[in-house]
Amino acid sequence: MLDTAVEKVITEIERLSSEQQREVFECLEKKVKSKHQSGAASAPETVGEAHLPITPQAAVHKLPIKDRSKEKAWLASHRNEYVGQWVALDGDRLLGYGKSLRDVAKAADDAGVFDALIFIVEDSDKLNFTPRIIGKAPPPKDRSKEYEWLEQHRKEYSHQWVALDGDRLVSSSTDCRLVIDEARQNGVPDALIIYVEPPNARSLIIW
Repeated sequence: MLDTAVEKVITEIERLSSEQQREVFECLEKKVKSKHQSGAASAPETVGEAHLPITPQAAVHKLPIKDRSKEKAWLASHRNEYVGQWVALDGDRLLGYGKSLRDVAKAADDAGVFDALIFIVEDSDKLNFTPRIIGKAPPPKDRSKEYEWLEQHRKEYSHQWVALDGDRLVSSSTDCRLVIDEARQNGVPDALIIYVEPPNARSLIIW
């Protein structure tokens, strides 16, 4: 019989998507491995013949991590037969399968295998895919010529917006929107759009 608390947990897990269920089981597996690796509790310390006054604790025995190579081999051979179903495996032995996690867990429990590997079988097409490059960012543009132009003409264009393409002035105005539009109309969509402050002030770069 499954514990009531365990049954509640299983019910909640069954409501999750297959992707969320896999994340839950991966998280649980990591926690179990972490506990196994924590080692046994230390024995009471002694000073001469007397024990130090510490509270006795139950010894925690380190359990070996179970080899799951047989389960992985079984899955590779039978994946297509059980896609979308829960399975419980003990080595290469199938203990139970079905759409209900609760029923599969009970089948493993009834078989007396309390460390069975229980998981939902995913379609291999969802697991194996070739990444597709959908875009590539252009390399950053060298703006050294624009900044040289700005240092030479700062006083002339103070308190104006300018559009620069290298050392070429594409547009200038007190209206930022107008400068952007003119830069695009002149075929320079990547022009440096900048508000020119007086000398010794910081410029505001928009583009």
